[in-house]
Amino acid sequence: MKRRLSIFYFLTPVWGEPYTRLFVDTVIPAQLAGGNLAAFRGEPGHRYIIYTRPEDAEIIRSSAAYASLNECVAVTVEFITERIGLVHDMMTDCYRRGIAEAEKADAAAIFLTPDIVFSAGSFQAIKRMSDDGRDVIYIPAIRTMKKAIGAALANSFQQGNVIEIPSRQLMRIALDNPHPLANASWWEEGEGGLLPATIYWRVGDEGIVARCFHLHPVCVYPQRKGVKFFGTVDDDYVQAACPDPSRDIIVNDSDQLLAIELSDPGRHVVSRLAKGSIADAARWAEQYTDERHRRLFRVGIRMHAGILEPGKWLEAEARASAVADEIESHLERPTWSVLLDADILVSRFNQWLKQRRLDLANRQAAGAGDDIPAWKMRIVSAGEVFARARSFIVTRMRWCSDRIEGLASKSYQADLSRDLVALLPHASDPVLIANIPERQYLAPLLRRFVTPFSGDQYVSLFRRDSIAFLEKGELITTSSKDLVILEIDARRTKDFELYLRESKRVLREQGRLVVYLHRLGLVWPADEIAENSLAGVVDKLGAEFQVASIRRRGGLGSYLRVRLAAWFRAFVSRRLAVRWLLIIFGLPLLPIIMVFGGIFVVATVVLDFFVRSARYWISSLILARNDSFPEGPPRI
Repeated sequence: MKRRLSIFYFLTPVWGEPYTRLFVDTVIPAQLAGGNLAAFRGEPGHRYIIYTRPEDAEIIRSSAAYASLNECVAVTVEFITERIGLVHDMMTDCYRRGIAEAEKADAAAIFLTPDIVFSAGSFQAIKRMSDDGRDVIYIPAIRTMKKAIGAALANSFQQGNVIEIPSRQLMRIALDNPHPLANASWWEEGEGGLLPATIYWRVGDEGIVARCFHLHPVCVYPQRKGVKFFGTVDDDYVQAACPDPSRDIIVNDSDQLLAIELSDPGRHVVSRLAKGSIADAARWAEQYTDERHRRLFRVGIRMHAGILEPGKWLEAEARASAVADEIESHLERPTWSVLLDADILVSRFNQWLKQRRLDLANRQAAGAGDDIPAWKMRIVSAGEVFARARSFIVTRMRWCSDRIEGLASKSYQADLSRDLVALLPHASDPVLIANIPERQYLAPLLRRFVTPFSGDQYVSLFRRDSIAFLEKGELITTSSKDLVILEIDARRTKDFELYLRESKRVLREQGRLVVYLHRLGLVWPADEIAENSLAGVVDKLGAEFQVASIRRRGGLGSYLRVRLAAWFRAFVSRRLAVRWLLIIFGLPLLPIIMVFGGIFVVATVVLDFFVRSARYWISSLILARNDSFPEGPPRI
């Protein structure tokens, strides 16, 4: 590769008081560390551009970190004057402006955000890779708890306006304070669904092995200038500006450099994909990745606080490689072999359409002229209409299925509310923790009679061998709460003892613990939930607390209603043909559907009255009391 002496334009969009404060208090000081912006001091040509609103610019300019930043690299503040709608759209618009400025100076663009912290030496590593001829530099960024990380950095690593922290120590703090959303990246552990954009395997207490479809292109030197792109910089900009992937590089060891994201605890993403499912991960990749993303997924990444047991790393990497190979084999299936799977066919067509649109928009930048055949433009236009129609149908049908599920469980919710109110002490201030935080059932009910109450106020922080309860991002003080409510999905009770252990730490002596154990997430065919799962939970609860009462809800009718609603939601969300048939025939058949639906509801009410076997329970509210003080708080 041809070496070059690069000029860099550092681009940071930032607005809003919380992000602006985080930017000046934590992010800029980390960028001022040795081997970061300090390495560019006195070098001509580099620029640091901040895109912000006028009111936020005053906070930035008045900070002590701003003056130090300007001493390293010349800083320019450019205003955002238009209304901010979607955050990612505004960030992309700011990056477009920065890309145009960087191209005028023949500079590489470094895409920064106001919530990402770099270890010392990271920018110098980026400069070295770019000078060696690398056009695109990809980095992973593990998501962490904002307040805990900010406090740890300020208390132990800040000297004046500079936060100097080596990559291994930064990773140590990140491993101790992962964001709850990071649970969605674990292939084999944690509760909830999987988000396959990044997939993690834990290596003891030393770090993480990762395979990532989506990585952050922190530095891009365009092979083609003046390109058009329609998504974000980590979506189609790289493909448009740097079509030759042979000059990409992935930072695959955190010793080279490390970046971590700092997020508030209440941020969640709903995922219906199962952990450990090759088919679900491949289906997601069919829809959300192109060939460039799939090249990234082939590279194993180590993020670590030091490697003391190499054998464990090799074992984790072998497991990751086996999973990655299986996912890739699914993605490489020829189109004729998936002709009966409409969703995969549509996903592949959408990816083809996206690439053709990008190619046609950049024919002139590619030196192919701008004479685009009319038939090609008609295909692209028709495809875009089809993609928008499909997105609309998916959104509306999911909305409809959620409404149907809500109506089917309306009477159940009324009974549940009465039971819940009966268990809560007067003027209670409950701590609500759900082991599936992206889908809370009790939060809307509690808001009716607990004021003020927010479902995002409390979260659980999952670690390898413990769980910590947080309130507004801070660890809840030992023996400080009178009431804890655990919302537990009966399909996911393997970590129940960890939730009980933390509840015992948080509760005062004689404090109340309410466990809401439910089977509302049932799907068809039947989940493998043991009929005695309620008895197992009660036994575990009785080992730590004094069980006072059990209130069970549901009968055969409620069981059938919940199962039918869950089946319908899953069936519609996975089958494109069903969504089209519902759109076409749903309105004419609506009277028939209403009649049969009414008959079904009446029949299930009757079944509830006559068949109330313990086998068909939907949920149970278990009241217990704490009879002793805990030993102490977990490490966080």
